Amino acid sequence: DFLQDQMTAWWESSEGADDGSPPWHNTLQTVDDLSKHPWSDAQRAHCSAFDMRSSIVLPLDLNGRDAIIVVFDEVTFGFDETTVAGFQQIVEEIEFGLAHIQSIHQTEVALRELTVANDALRVAEGTLAESEQWFRELLANSSDLIVVLDERARVIYANPGNASSSGYDPTTRLGGDGFAHIHPDDYDLAFTAFNETLQRTGDGEPIIIRFTRATGE
Repeated sequence: DFLQDQMTAWWESSEGADDGSPPWHNTLQTVDDLSKHPWSDAQRAHCSAFDMRSSIVLPLDLNGRDAIIVVFDEVTFGFDETTVAGFQQIVEEIEFGLAHIQSIHQTEVALRELTVANDALRVAEGTLAESEQWFRELLANSSDLIVVLDERARVIYANPGNASSSGYDPTTRLGGDGFAHIHPDDYDLAFTAFNETLQRTGDGEPIIIRFTRATGE
């Protein structure tokens, strides 16, 4: 009732409010005898009516938001150095607790975001693996001659269709020169297209080149 009955916080003001409420500041304040404090008569009478004789105002940082804790006592000089130090310790513990809770909340948010990202990554990896398996099966079952080269023009994949199309065992081609079986008349064309492909970021233009079969044809 004392705090709610005609009491108005007057934050960071050098003067009291019109209703006689005290000025609150963001610094620690103690009033040893409220009846002699230079407030208005209405404020002193209000404190007297509720038998409030002394008070302490403690500033509080609520994660960047200014706040205060106001404590009243029924005796004058109710807040000695030991009591004030105890209240300051409580304020520090409250601020630390709030900061810790905020840190935990931020950590939980970060973990949830990380979990979502990891789930999305696993889904993407699973989709990629399925696509790669599907692509490999497609190549393996194709009757076309398909050869994949690395940036050094070494064969890193040759589908089983190589055996029927060129007569070469695809397993023996792995690691070999990708230009080894190109028709001599098409070698320069193939070499130029290969180098241009290495420097290009988009899709390339298809070209037609001839290969020599294992029989020499």
